[in-house]
Amino acid sequence: MSLADDLTPSPDWVAKDMESYVRECNAALLSREEHKNRLRVGIGALECEWEQTDAECVLITANRTKAESVLAAINAATQEGAELRQSRMQDPTGARAEAPEPDAHAADGATAPEPEEPAAPTDTDSGTSSSPSAVRVTGERAIEVMRIIEREPDRDWTPKDVAVRLEGENKEQDTAAHHRFRSSMDNLVRKKALHKKHVEGGRCFYRLAAAWVAA
Repeated sequence: MSLADDLTPSPDWVAKDMESYVRECNAALLSREEHKNRLRVGIGALECEWEQTDAECVLITANRTKAESVLAAINAATQEGAELRQSRMQDPTGARAEAPEPDAHAADGATAPEPEEPAAPTDTDSGTSSSPSAVRVTGERAIEVMRIIEREPDRDWTPKDVAVRLEGENKEQDTAAHHRFRSSMDNLVRKKALHKKHVEGGRCFYRLAAAWVAA
């Protein structure tokens, strides 16, 4: 509403003008709230994607370290073999390993008894009693996570819940601790030991997915 500069506004005009302004404010607030909700959903999705990418980086780094270790072992073995071959070529005695003498039983045409094969280790021998279908979990942190979640298998767990349960209430706002446990829990999801579900708003929860055993 507009009013000429030389006119004094009446109370009725001011009331109508304020009602119009209130409606404008309500519309603006509704628009901003909708925009905030869209941003909240987008941020949640980005956080989940970041967490997944971070967990993949951790796994790739571990695999690269293993590959480098294998490569170093192969190079060392190759070098050792080359040195051994060179030392044999330079051996002045020319010694060769003697062939074993034929077995007396073989000379008589008798069949020598076959050696007995060692019995395969049982679950009792190996110290576990898990079924073959149980997921094998390695790593101290992963095993601690599984033990905590196993106590309440029907609960929707978050990395924050696990961090607080394992490391104390002071981890409630420790985002670094939350990221550490999220990475470990995502690795357990890939092993099929945990199930991960996404809910509206971009939040993620974890539940026990299968029987497991500490390896």
